[in-house]
Order: sequence, then C-alpha cells, then structure tokens
Amino acid sequence: MGIKIKIGGKTVRNPGSTLGRALHSQMLKAVEKALRSEGYKLKRDMTQAIKNNEMEWEPVKPLTLKLRKRYKTKPAPGYYFYRFIRYAVGKTDDGLTLKVGVFNPGTDMKGKKVKPLSRGIIANAERFARGFEFTADEKYRRARIKAFLSAAGVADWKELSKRRKKALKRRMEELGVFVRIGAQIKAPPRPADTLLEKNQEKIEKEINWLVSKALKGEKWSRKWWEEVKF
Repeated sequence: MGIKIKIGGKTVRNPGSTLGRALHSQMLKAVEKALRSEGYKLKRDMTQAIKNNEMEWEPVKPLTLKLRKRYKTKPAPGYYFYRFIRYAVGKTDDGLTLKVGVFNPGTDMKGKKVKPLSRGIIANAERFARGFEFTADEKYRRARIKAFLSAAGVADWKELSKRRKKALKRRMEELGVFVRIGAQIKAPPRPADTLLEKNQEKIEKEINWLVSKALKGEKWSRKWWEEVKF
C-alpha cells in the first residue's frame, strides 16, 4: 500500500562537463531535499487521512463493522495500517522517486537503518490495497470464534458455566461471528493512490516551492506547510 512520485529528466544538456556535473549535482541535491520534506508531509497527511476516514475508500462491510465494535476498533478502512506509514526517496537512472506507504524504506533521511516491518504487515497491507476474495471454510470460522473468545477474555471454553456459554453464543450470533461455511468473503481494492490524485496539483506546487528554496540555500521549518498556503 503506497503512492510513488517520480521526478525524471536531465537537468543539464551536457552533464559530462565540469560545470554540467556541478549543476546536475546541485539540482539533484535540491530535488532530493525537497522530496524528503514533501515525503514527511505526505506521510503525515496519509496517516491522518486513514485515521479520519478521509481516503475515499469503500466503507467497511456491516459484518466487519460489527466485529470491530466488539474489539473497540474505529470503523475507518485500513485503520490498522496508519501507524506503519513510511516514506523514502530513491535514485533511478533518470531521476528520483518518492514513495509513501506501508513498506520497508531501508534507511531514513540521515542514512540510518529503519527498523523493518514484519513480512506479515507488508503482505497484509498489499492485500488490503489490491482487494481480496475467498470462500469461508471451517478453519476461517474457527479463527473468528477464537478471536472473539480471546477478546472476551475466555481462556478455556469448557470451564465456563452454561449460562455464560449461552450469553456468549447469543452475542456471537448478533455480531455475525458464526459465518456460514461457503459464504463469499470479499474486500474491494483500496489503493492509496487516491490521496496523490486528489492533491496532485498542490503537491507539484509544494515540491516546486521546496526545490526553489533549496537551490537558493534557504531553509524552511519542520512544519513549513503551516506557514505557506498553496
């Protein structure tokens, strides 16, 4: 799950000359610095958009929403992933790229290694973004029941009283935990590209402003977007 911005093209026509190499290097450094600042902002924007249910994704299905209420999880699609959003600037043969999303960047902007996310988190984020569909089987049904009982603090079903078992079964029926074996479980694609598409013009203006500042050797504050309106 993520978005990618590519800045391509040569900055000078003769990068082989001393002046050309110097100008090319200066431009790349300015663009890289600008992209890192924009990446930090987009990381923050995506985090807030997911938390506030502003990604314009299809809403959570009623059954899933019922289970989430039981676990006290917010109804926003992808809410689980907001804490794992990263950003990184990379070099290619013809330019630079900025990536924002759930992935392992390798190093941060200071060259230090970033603690990698687990393969499970990465795989689940990618699965969430592209959507999925499967048929409920006995294993899936048992997993749902187990998750519910765990959240309810039940360690051993056999030790519960008949009254307690009856109450829990009634609650599971209300929440749809007892999914029918053979039922089709579907989740629509929810790519993060919508955030980029929605704000493309603004992002371009921000990057141009940052590059201009960087080429002039001027600095900007950590929350520069609060001071400049585009």
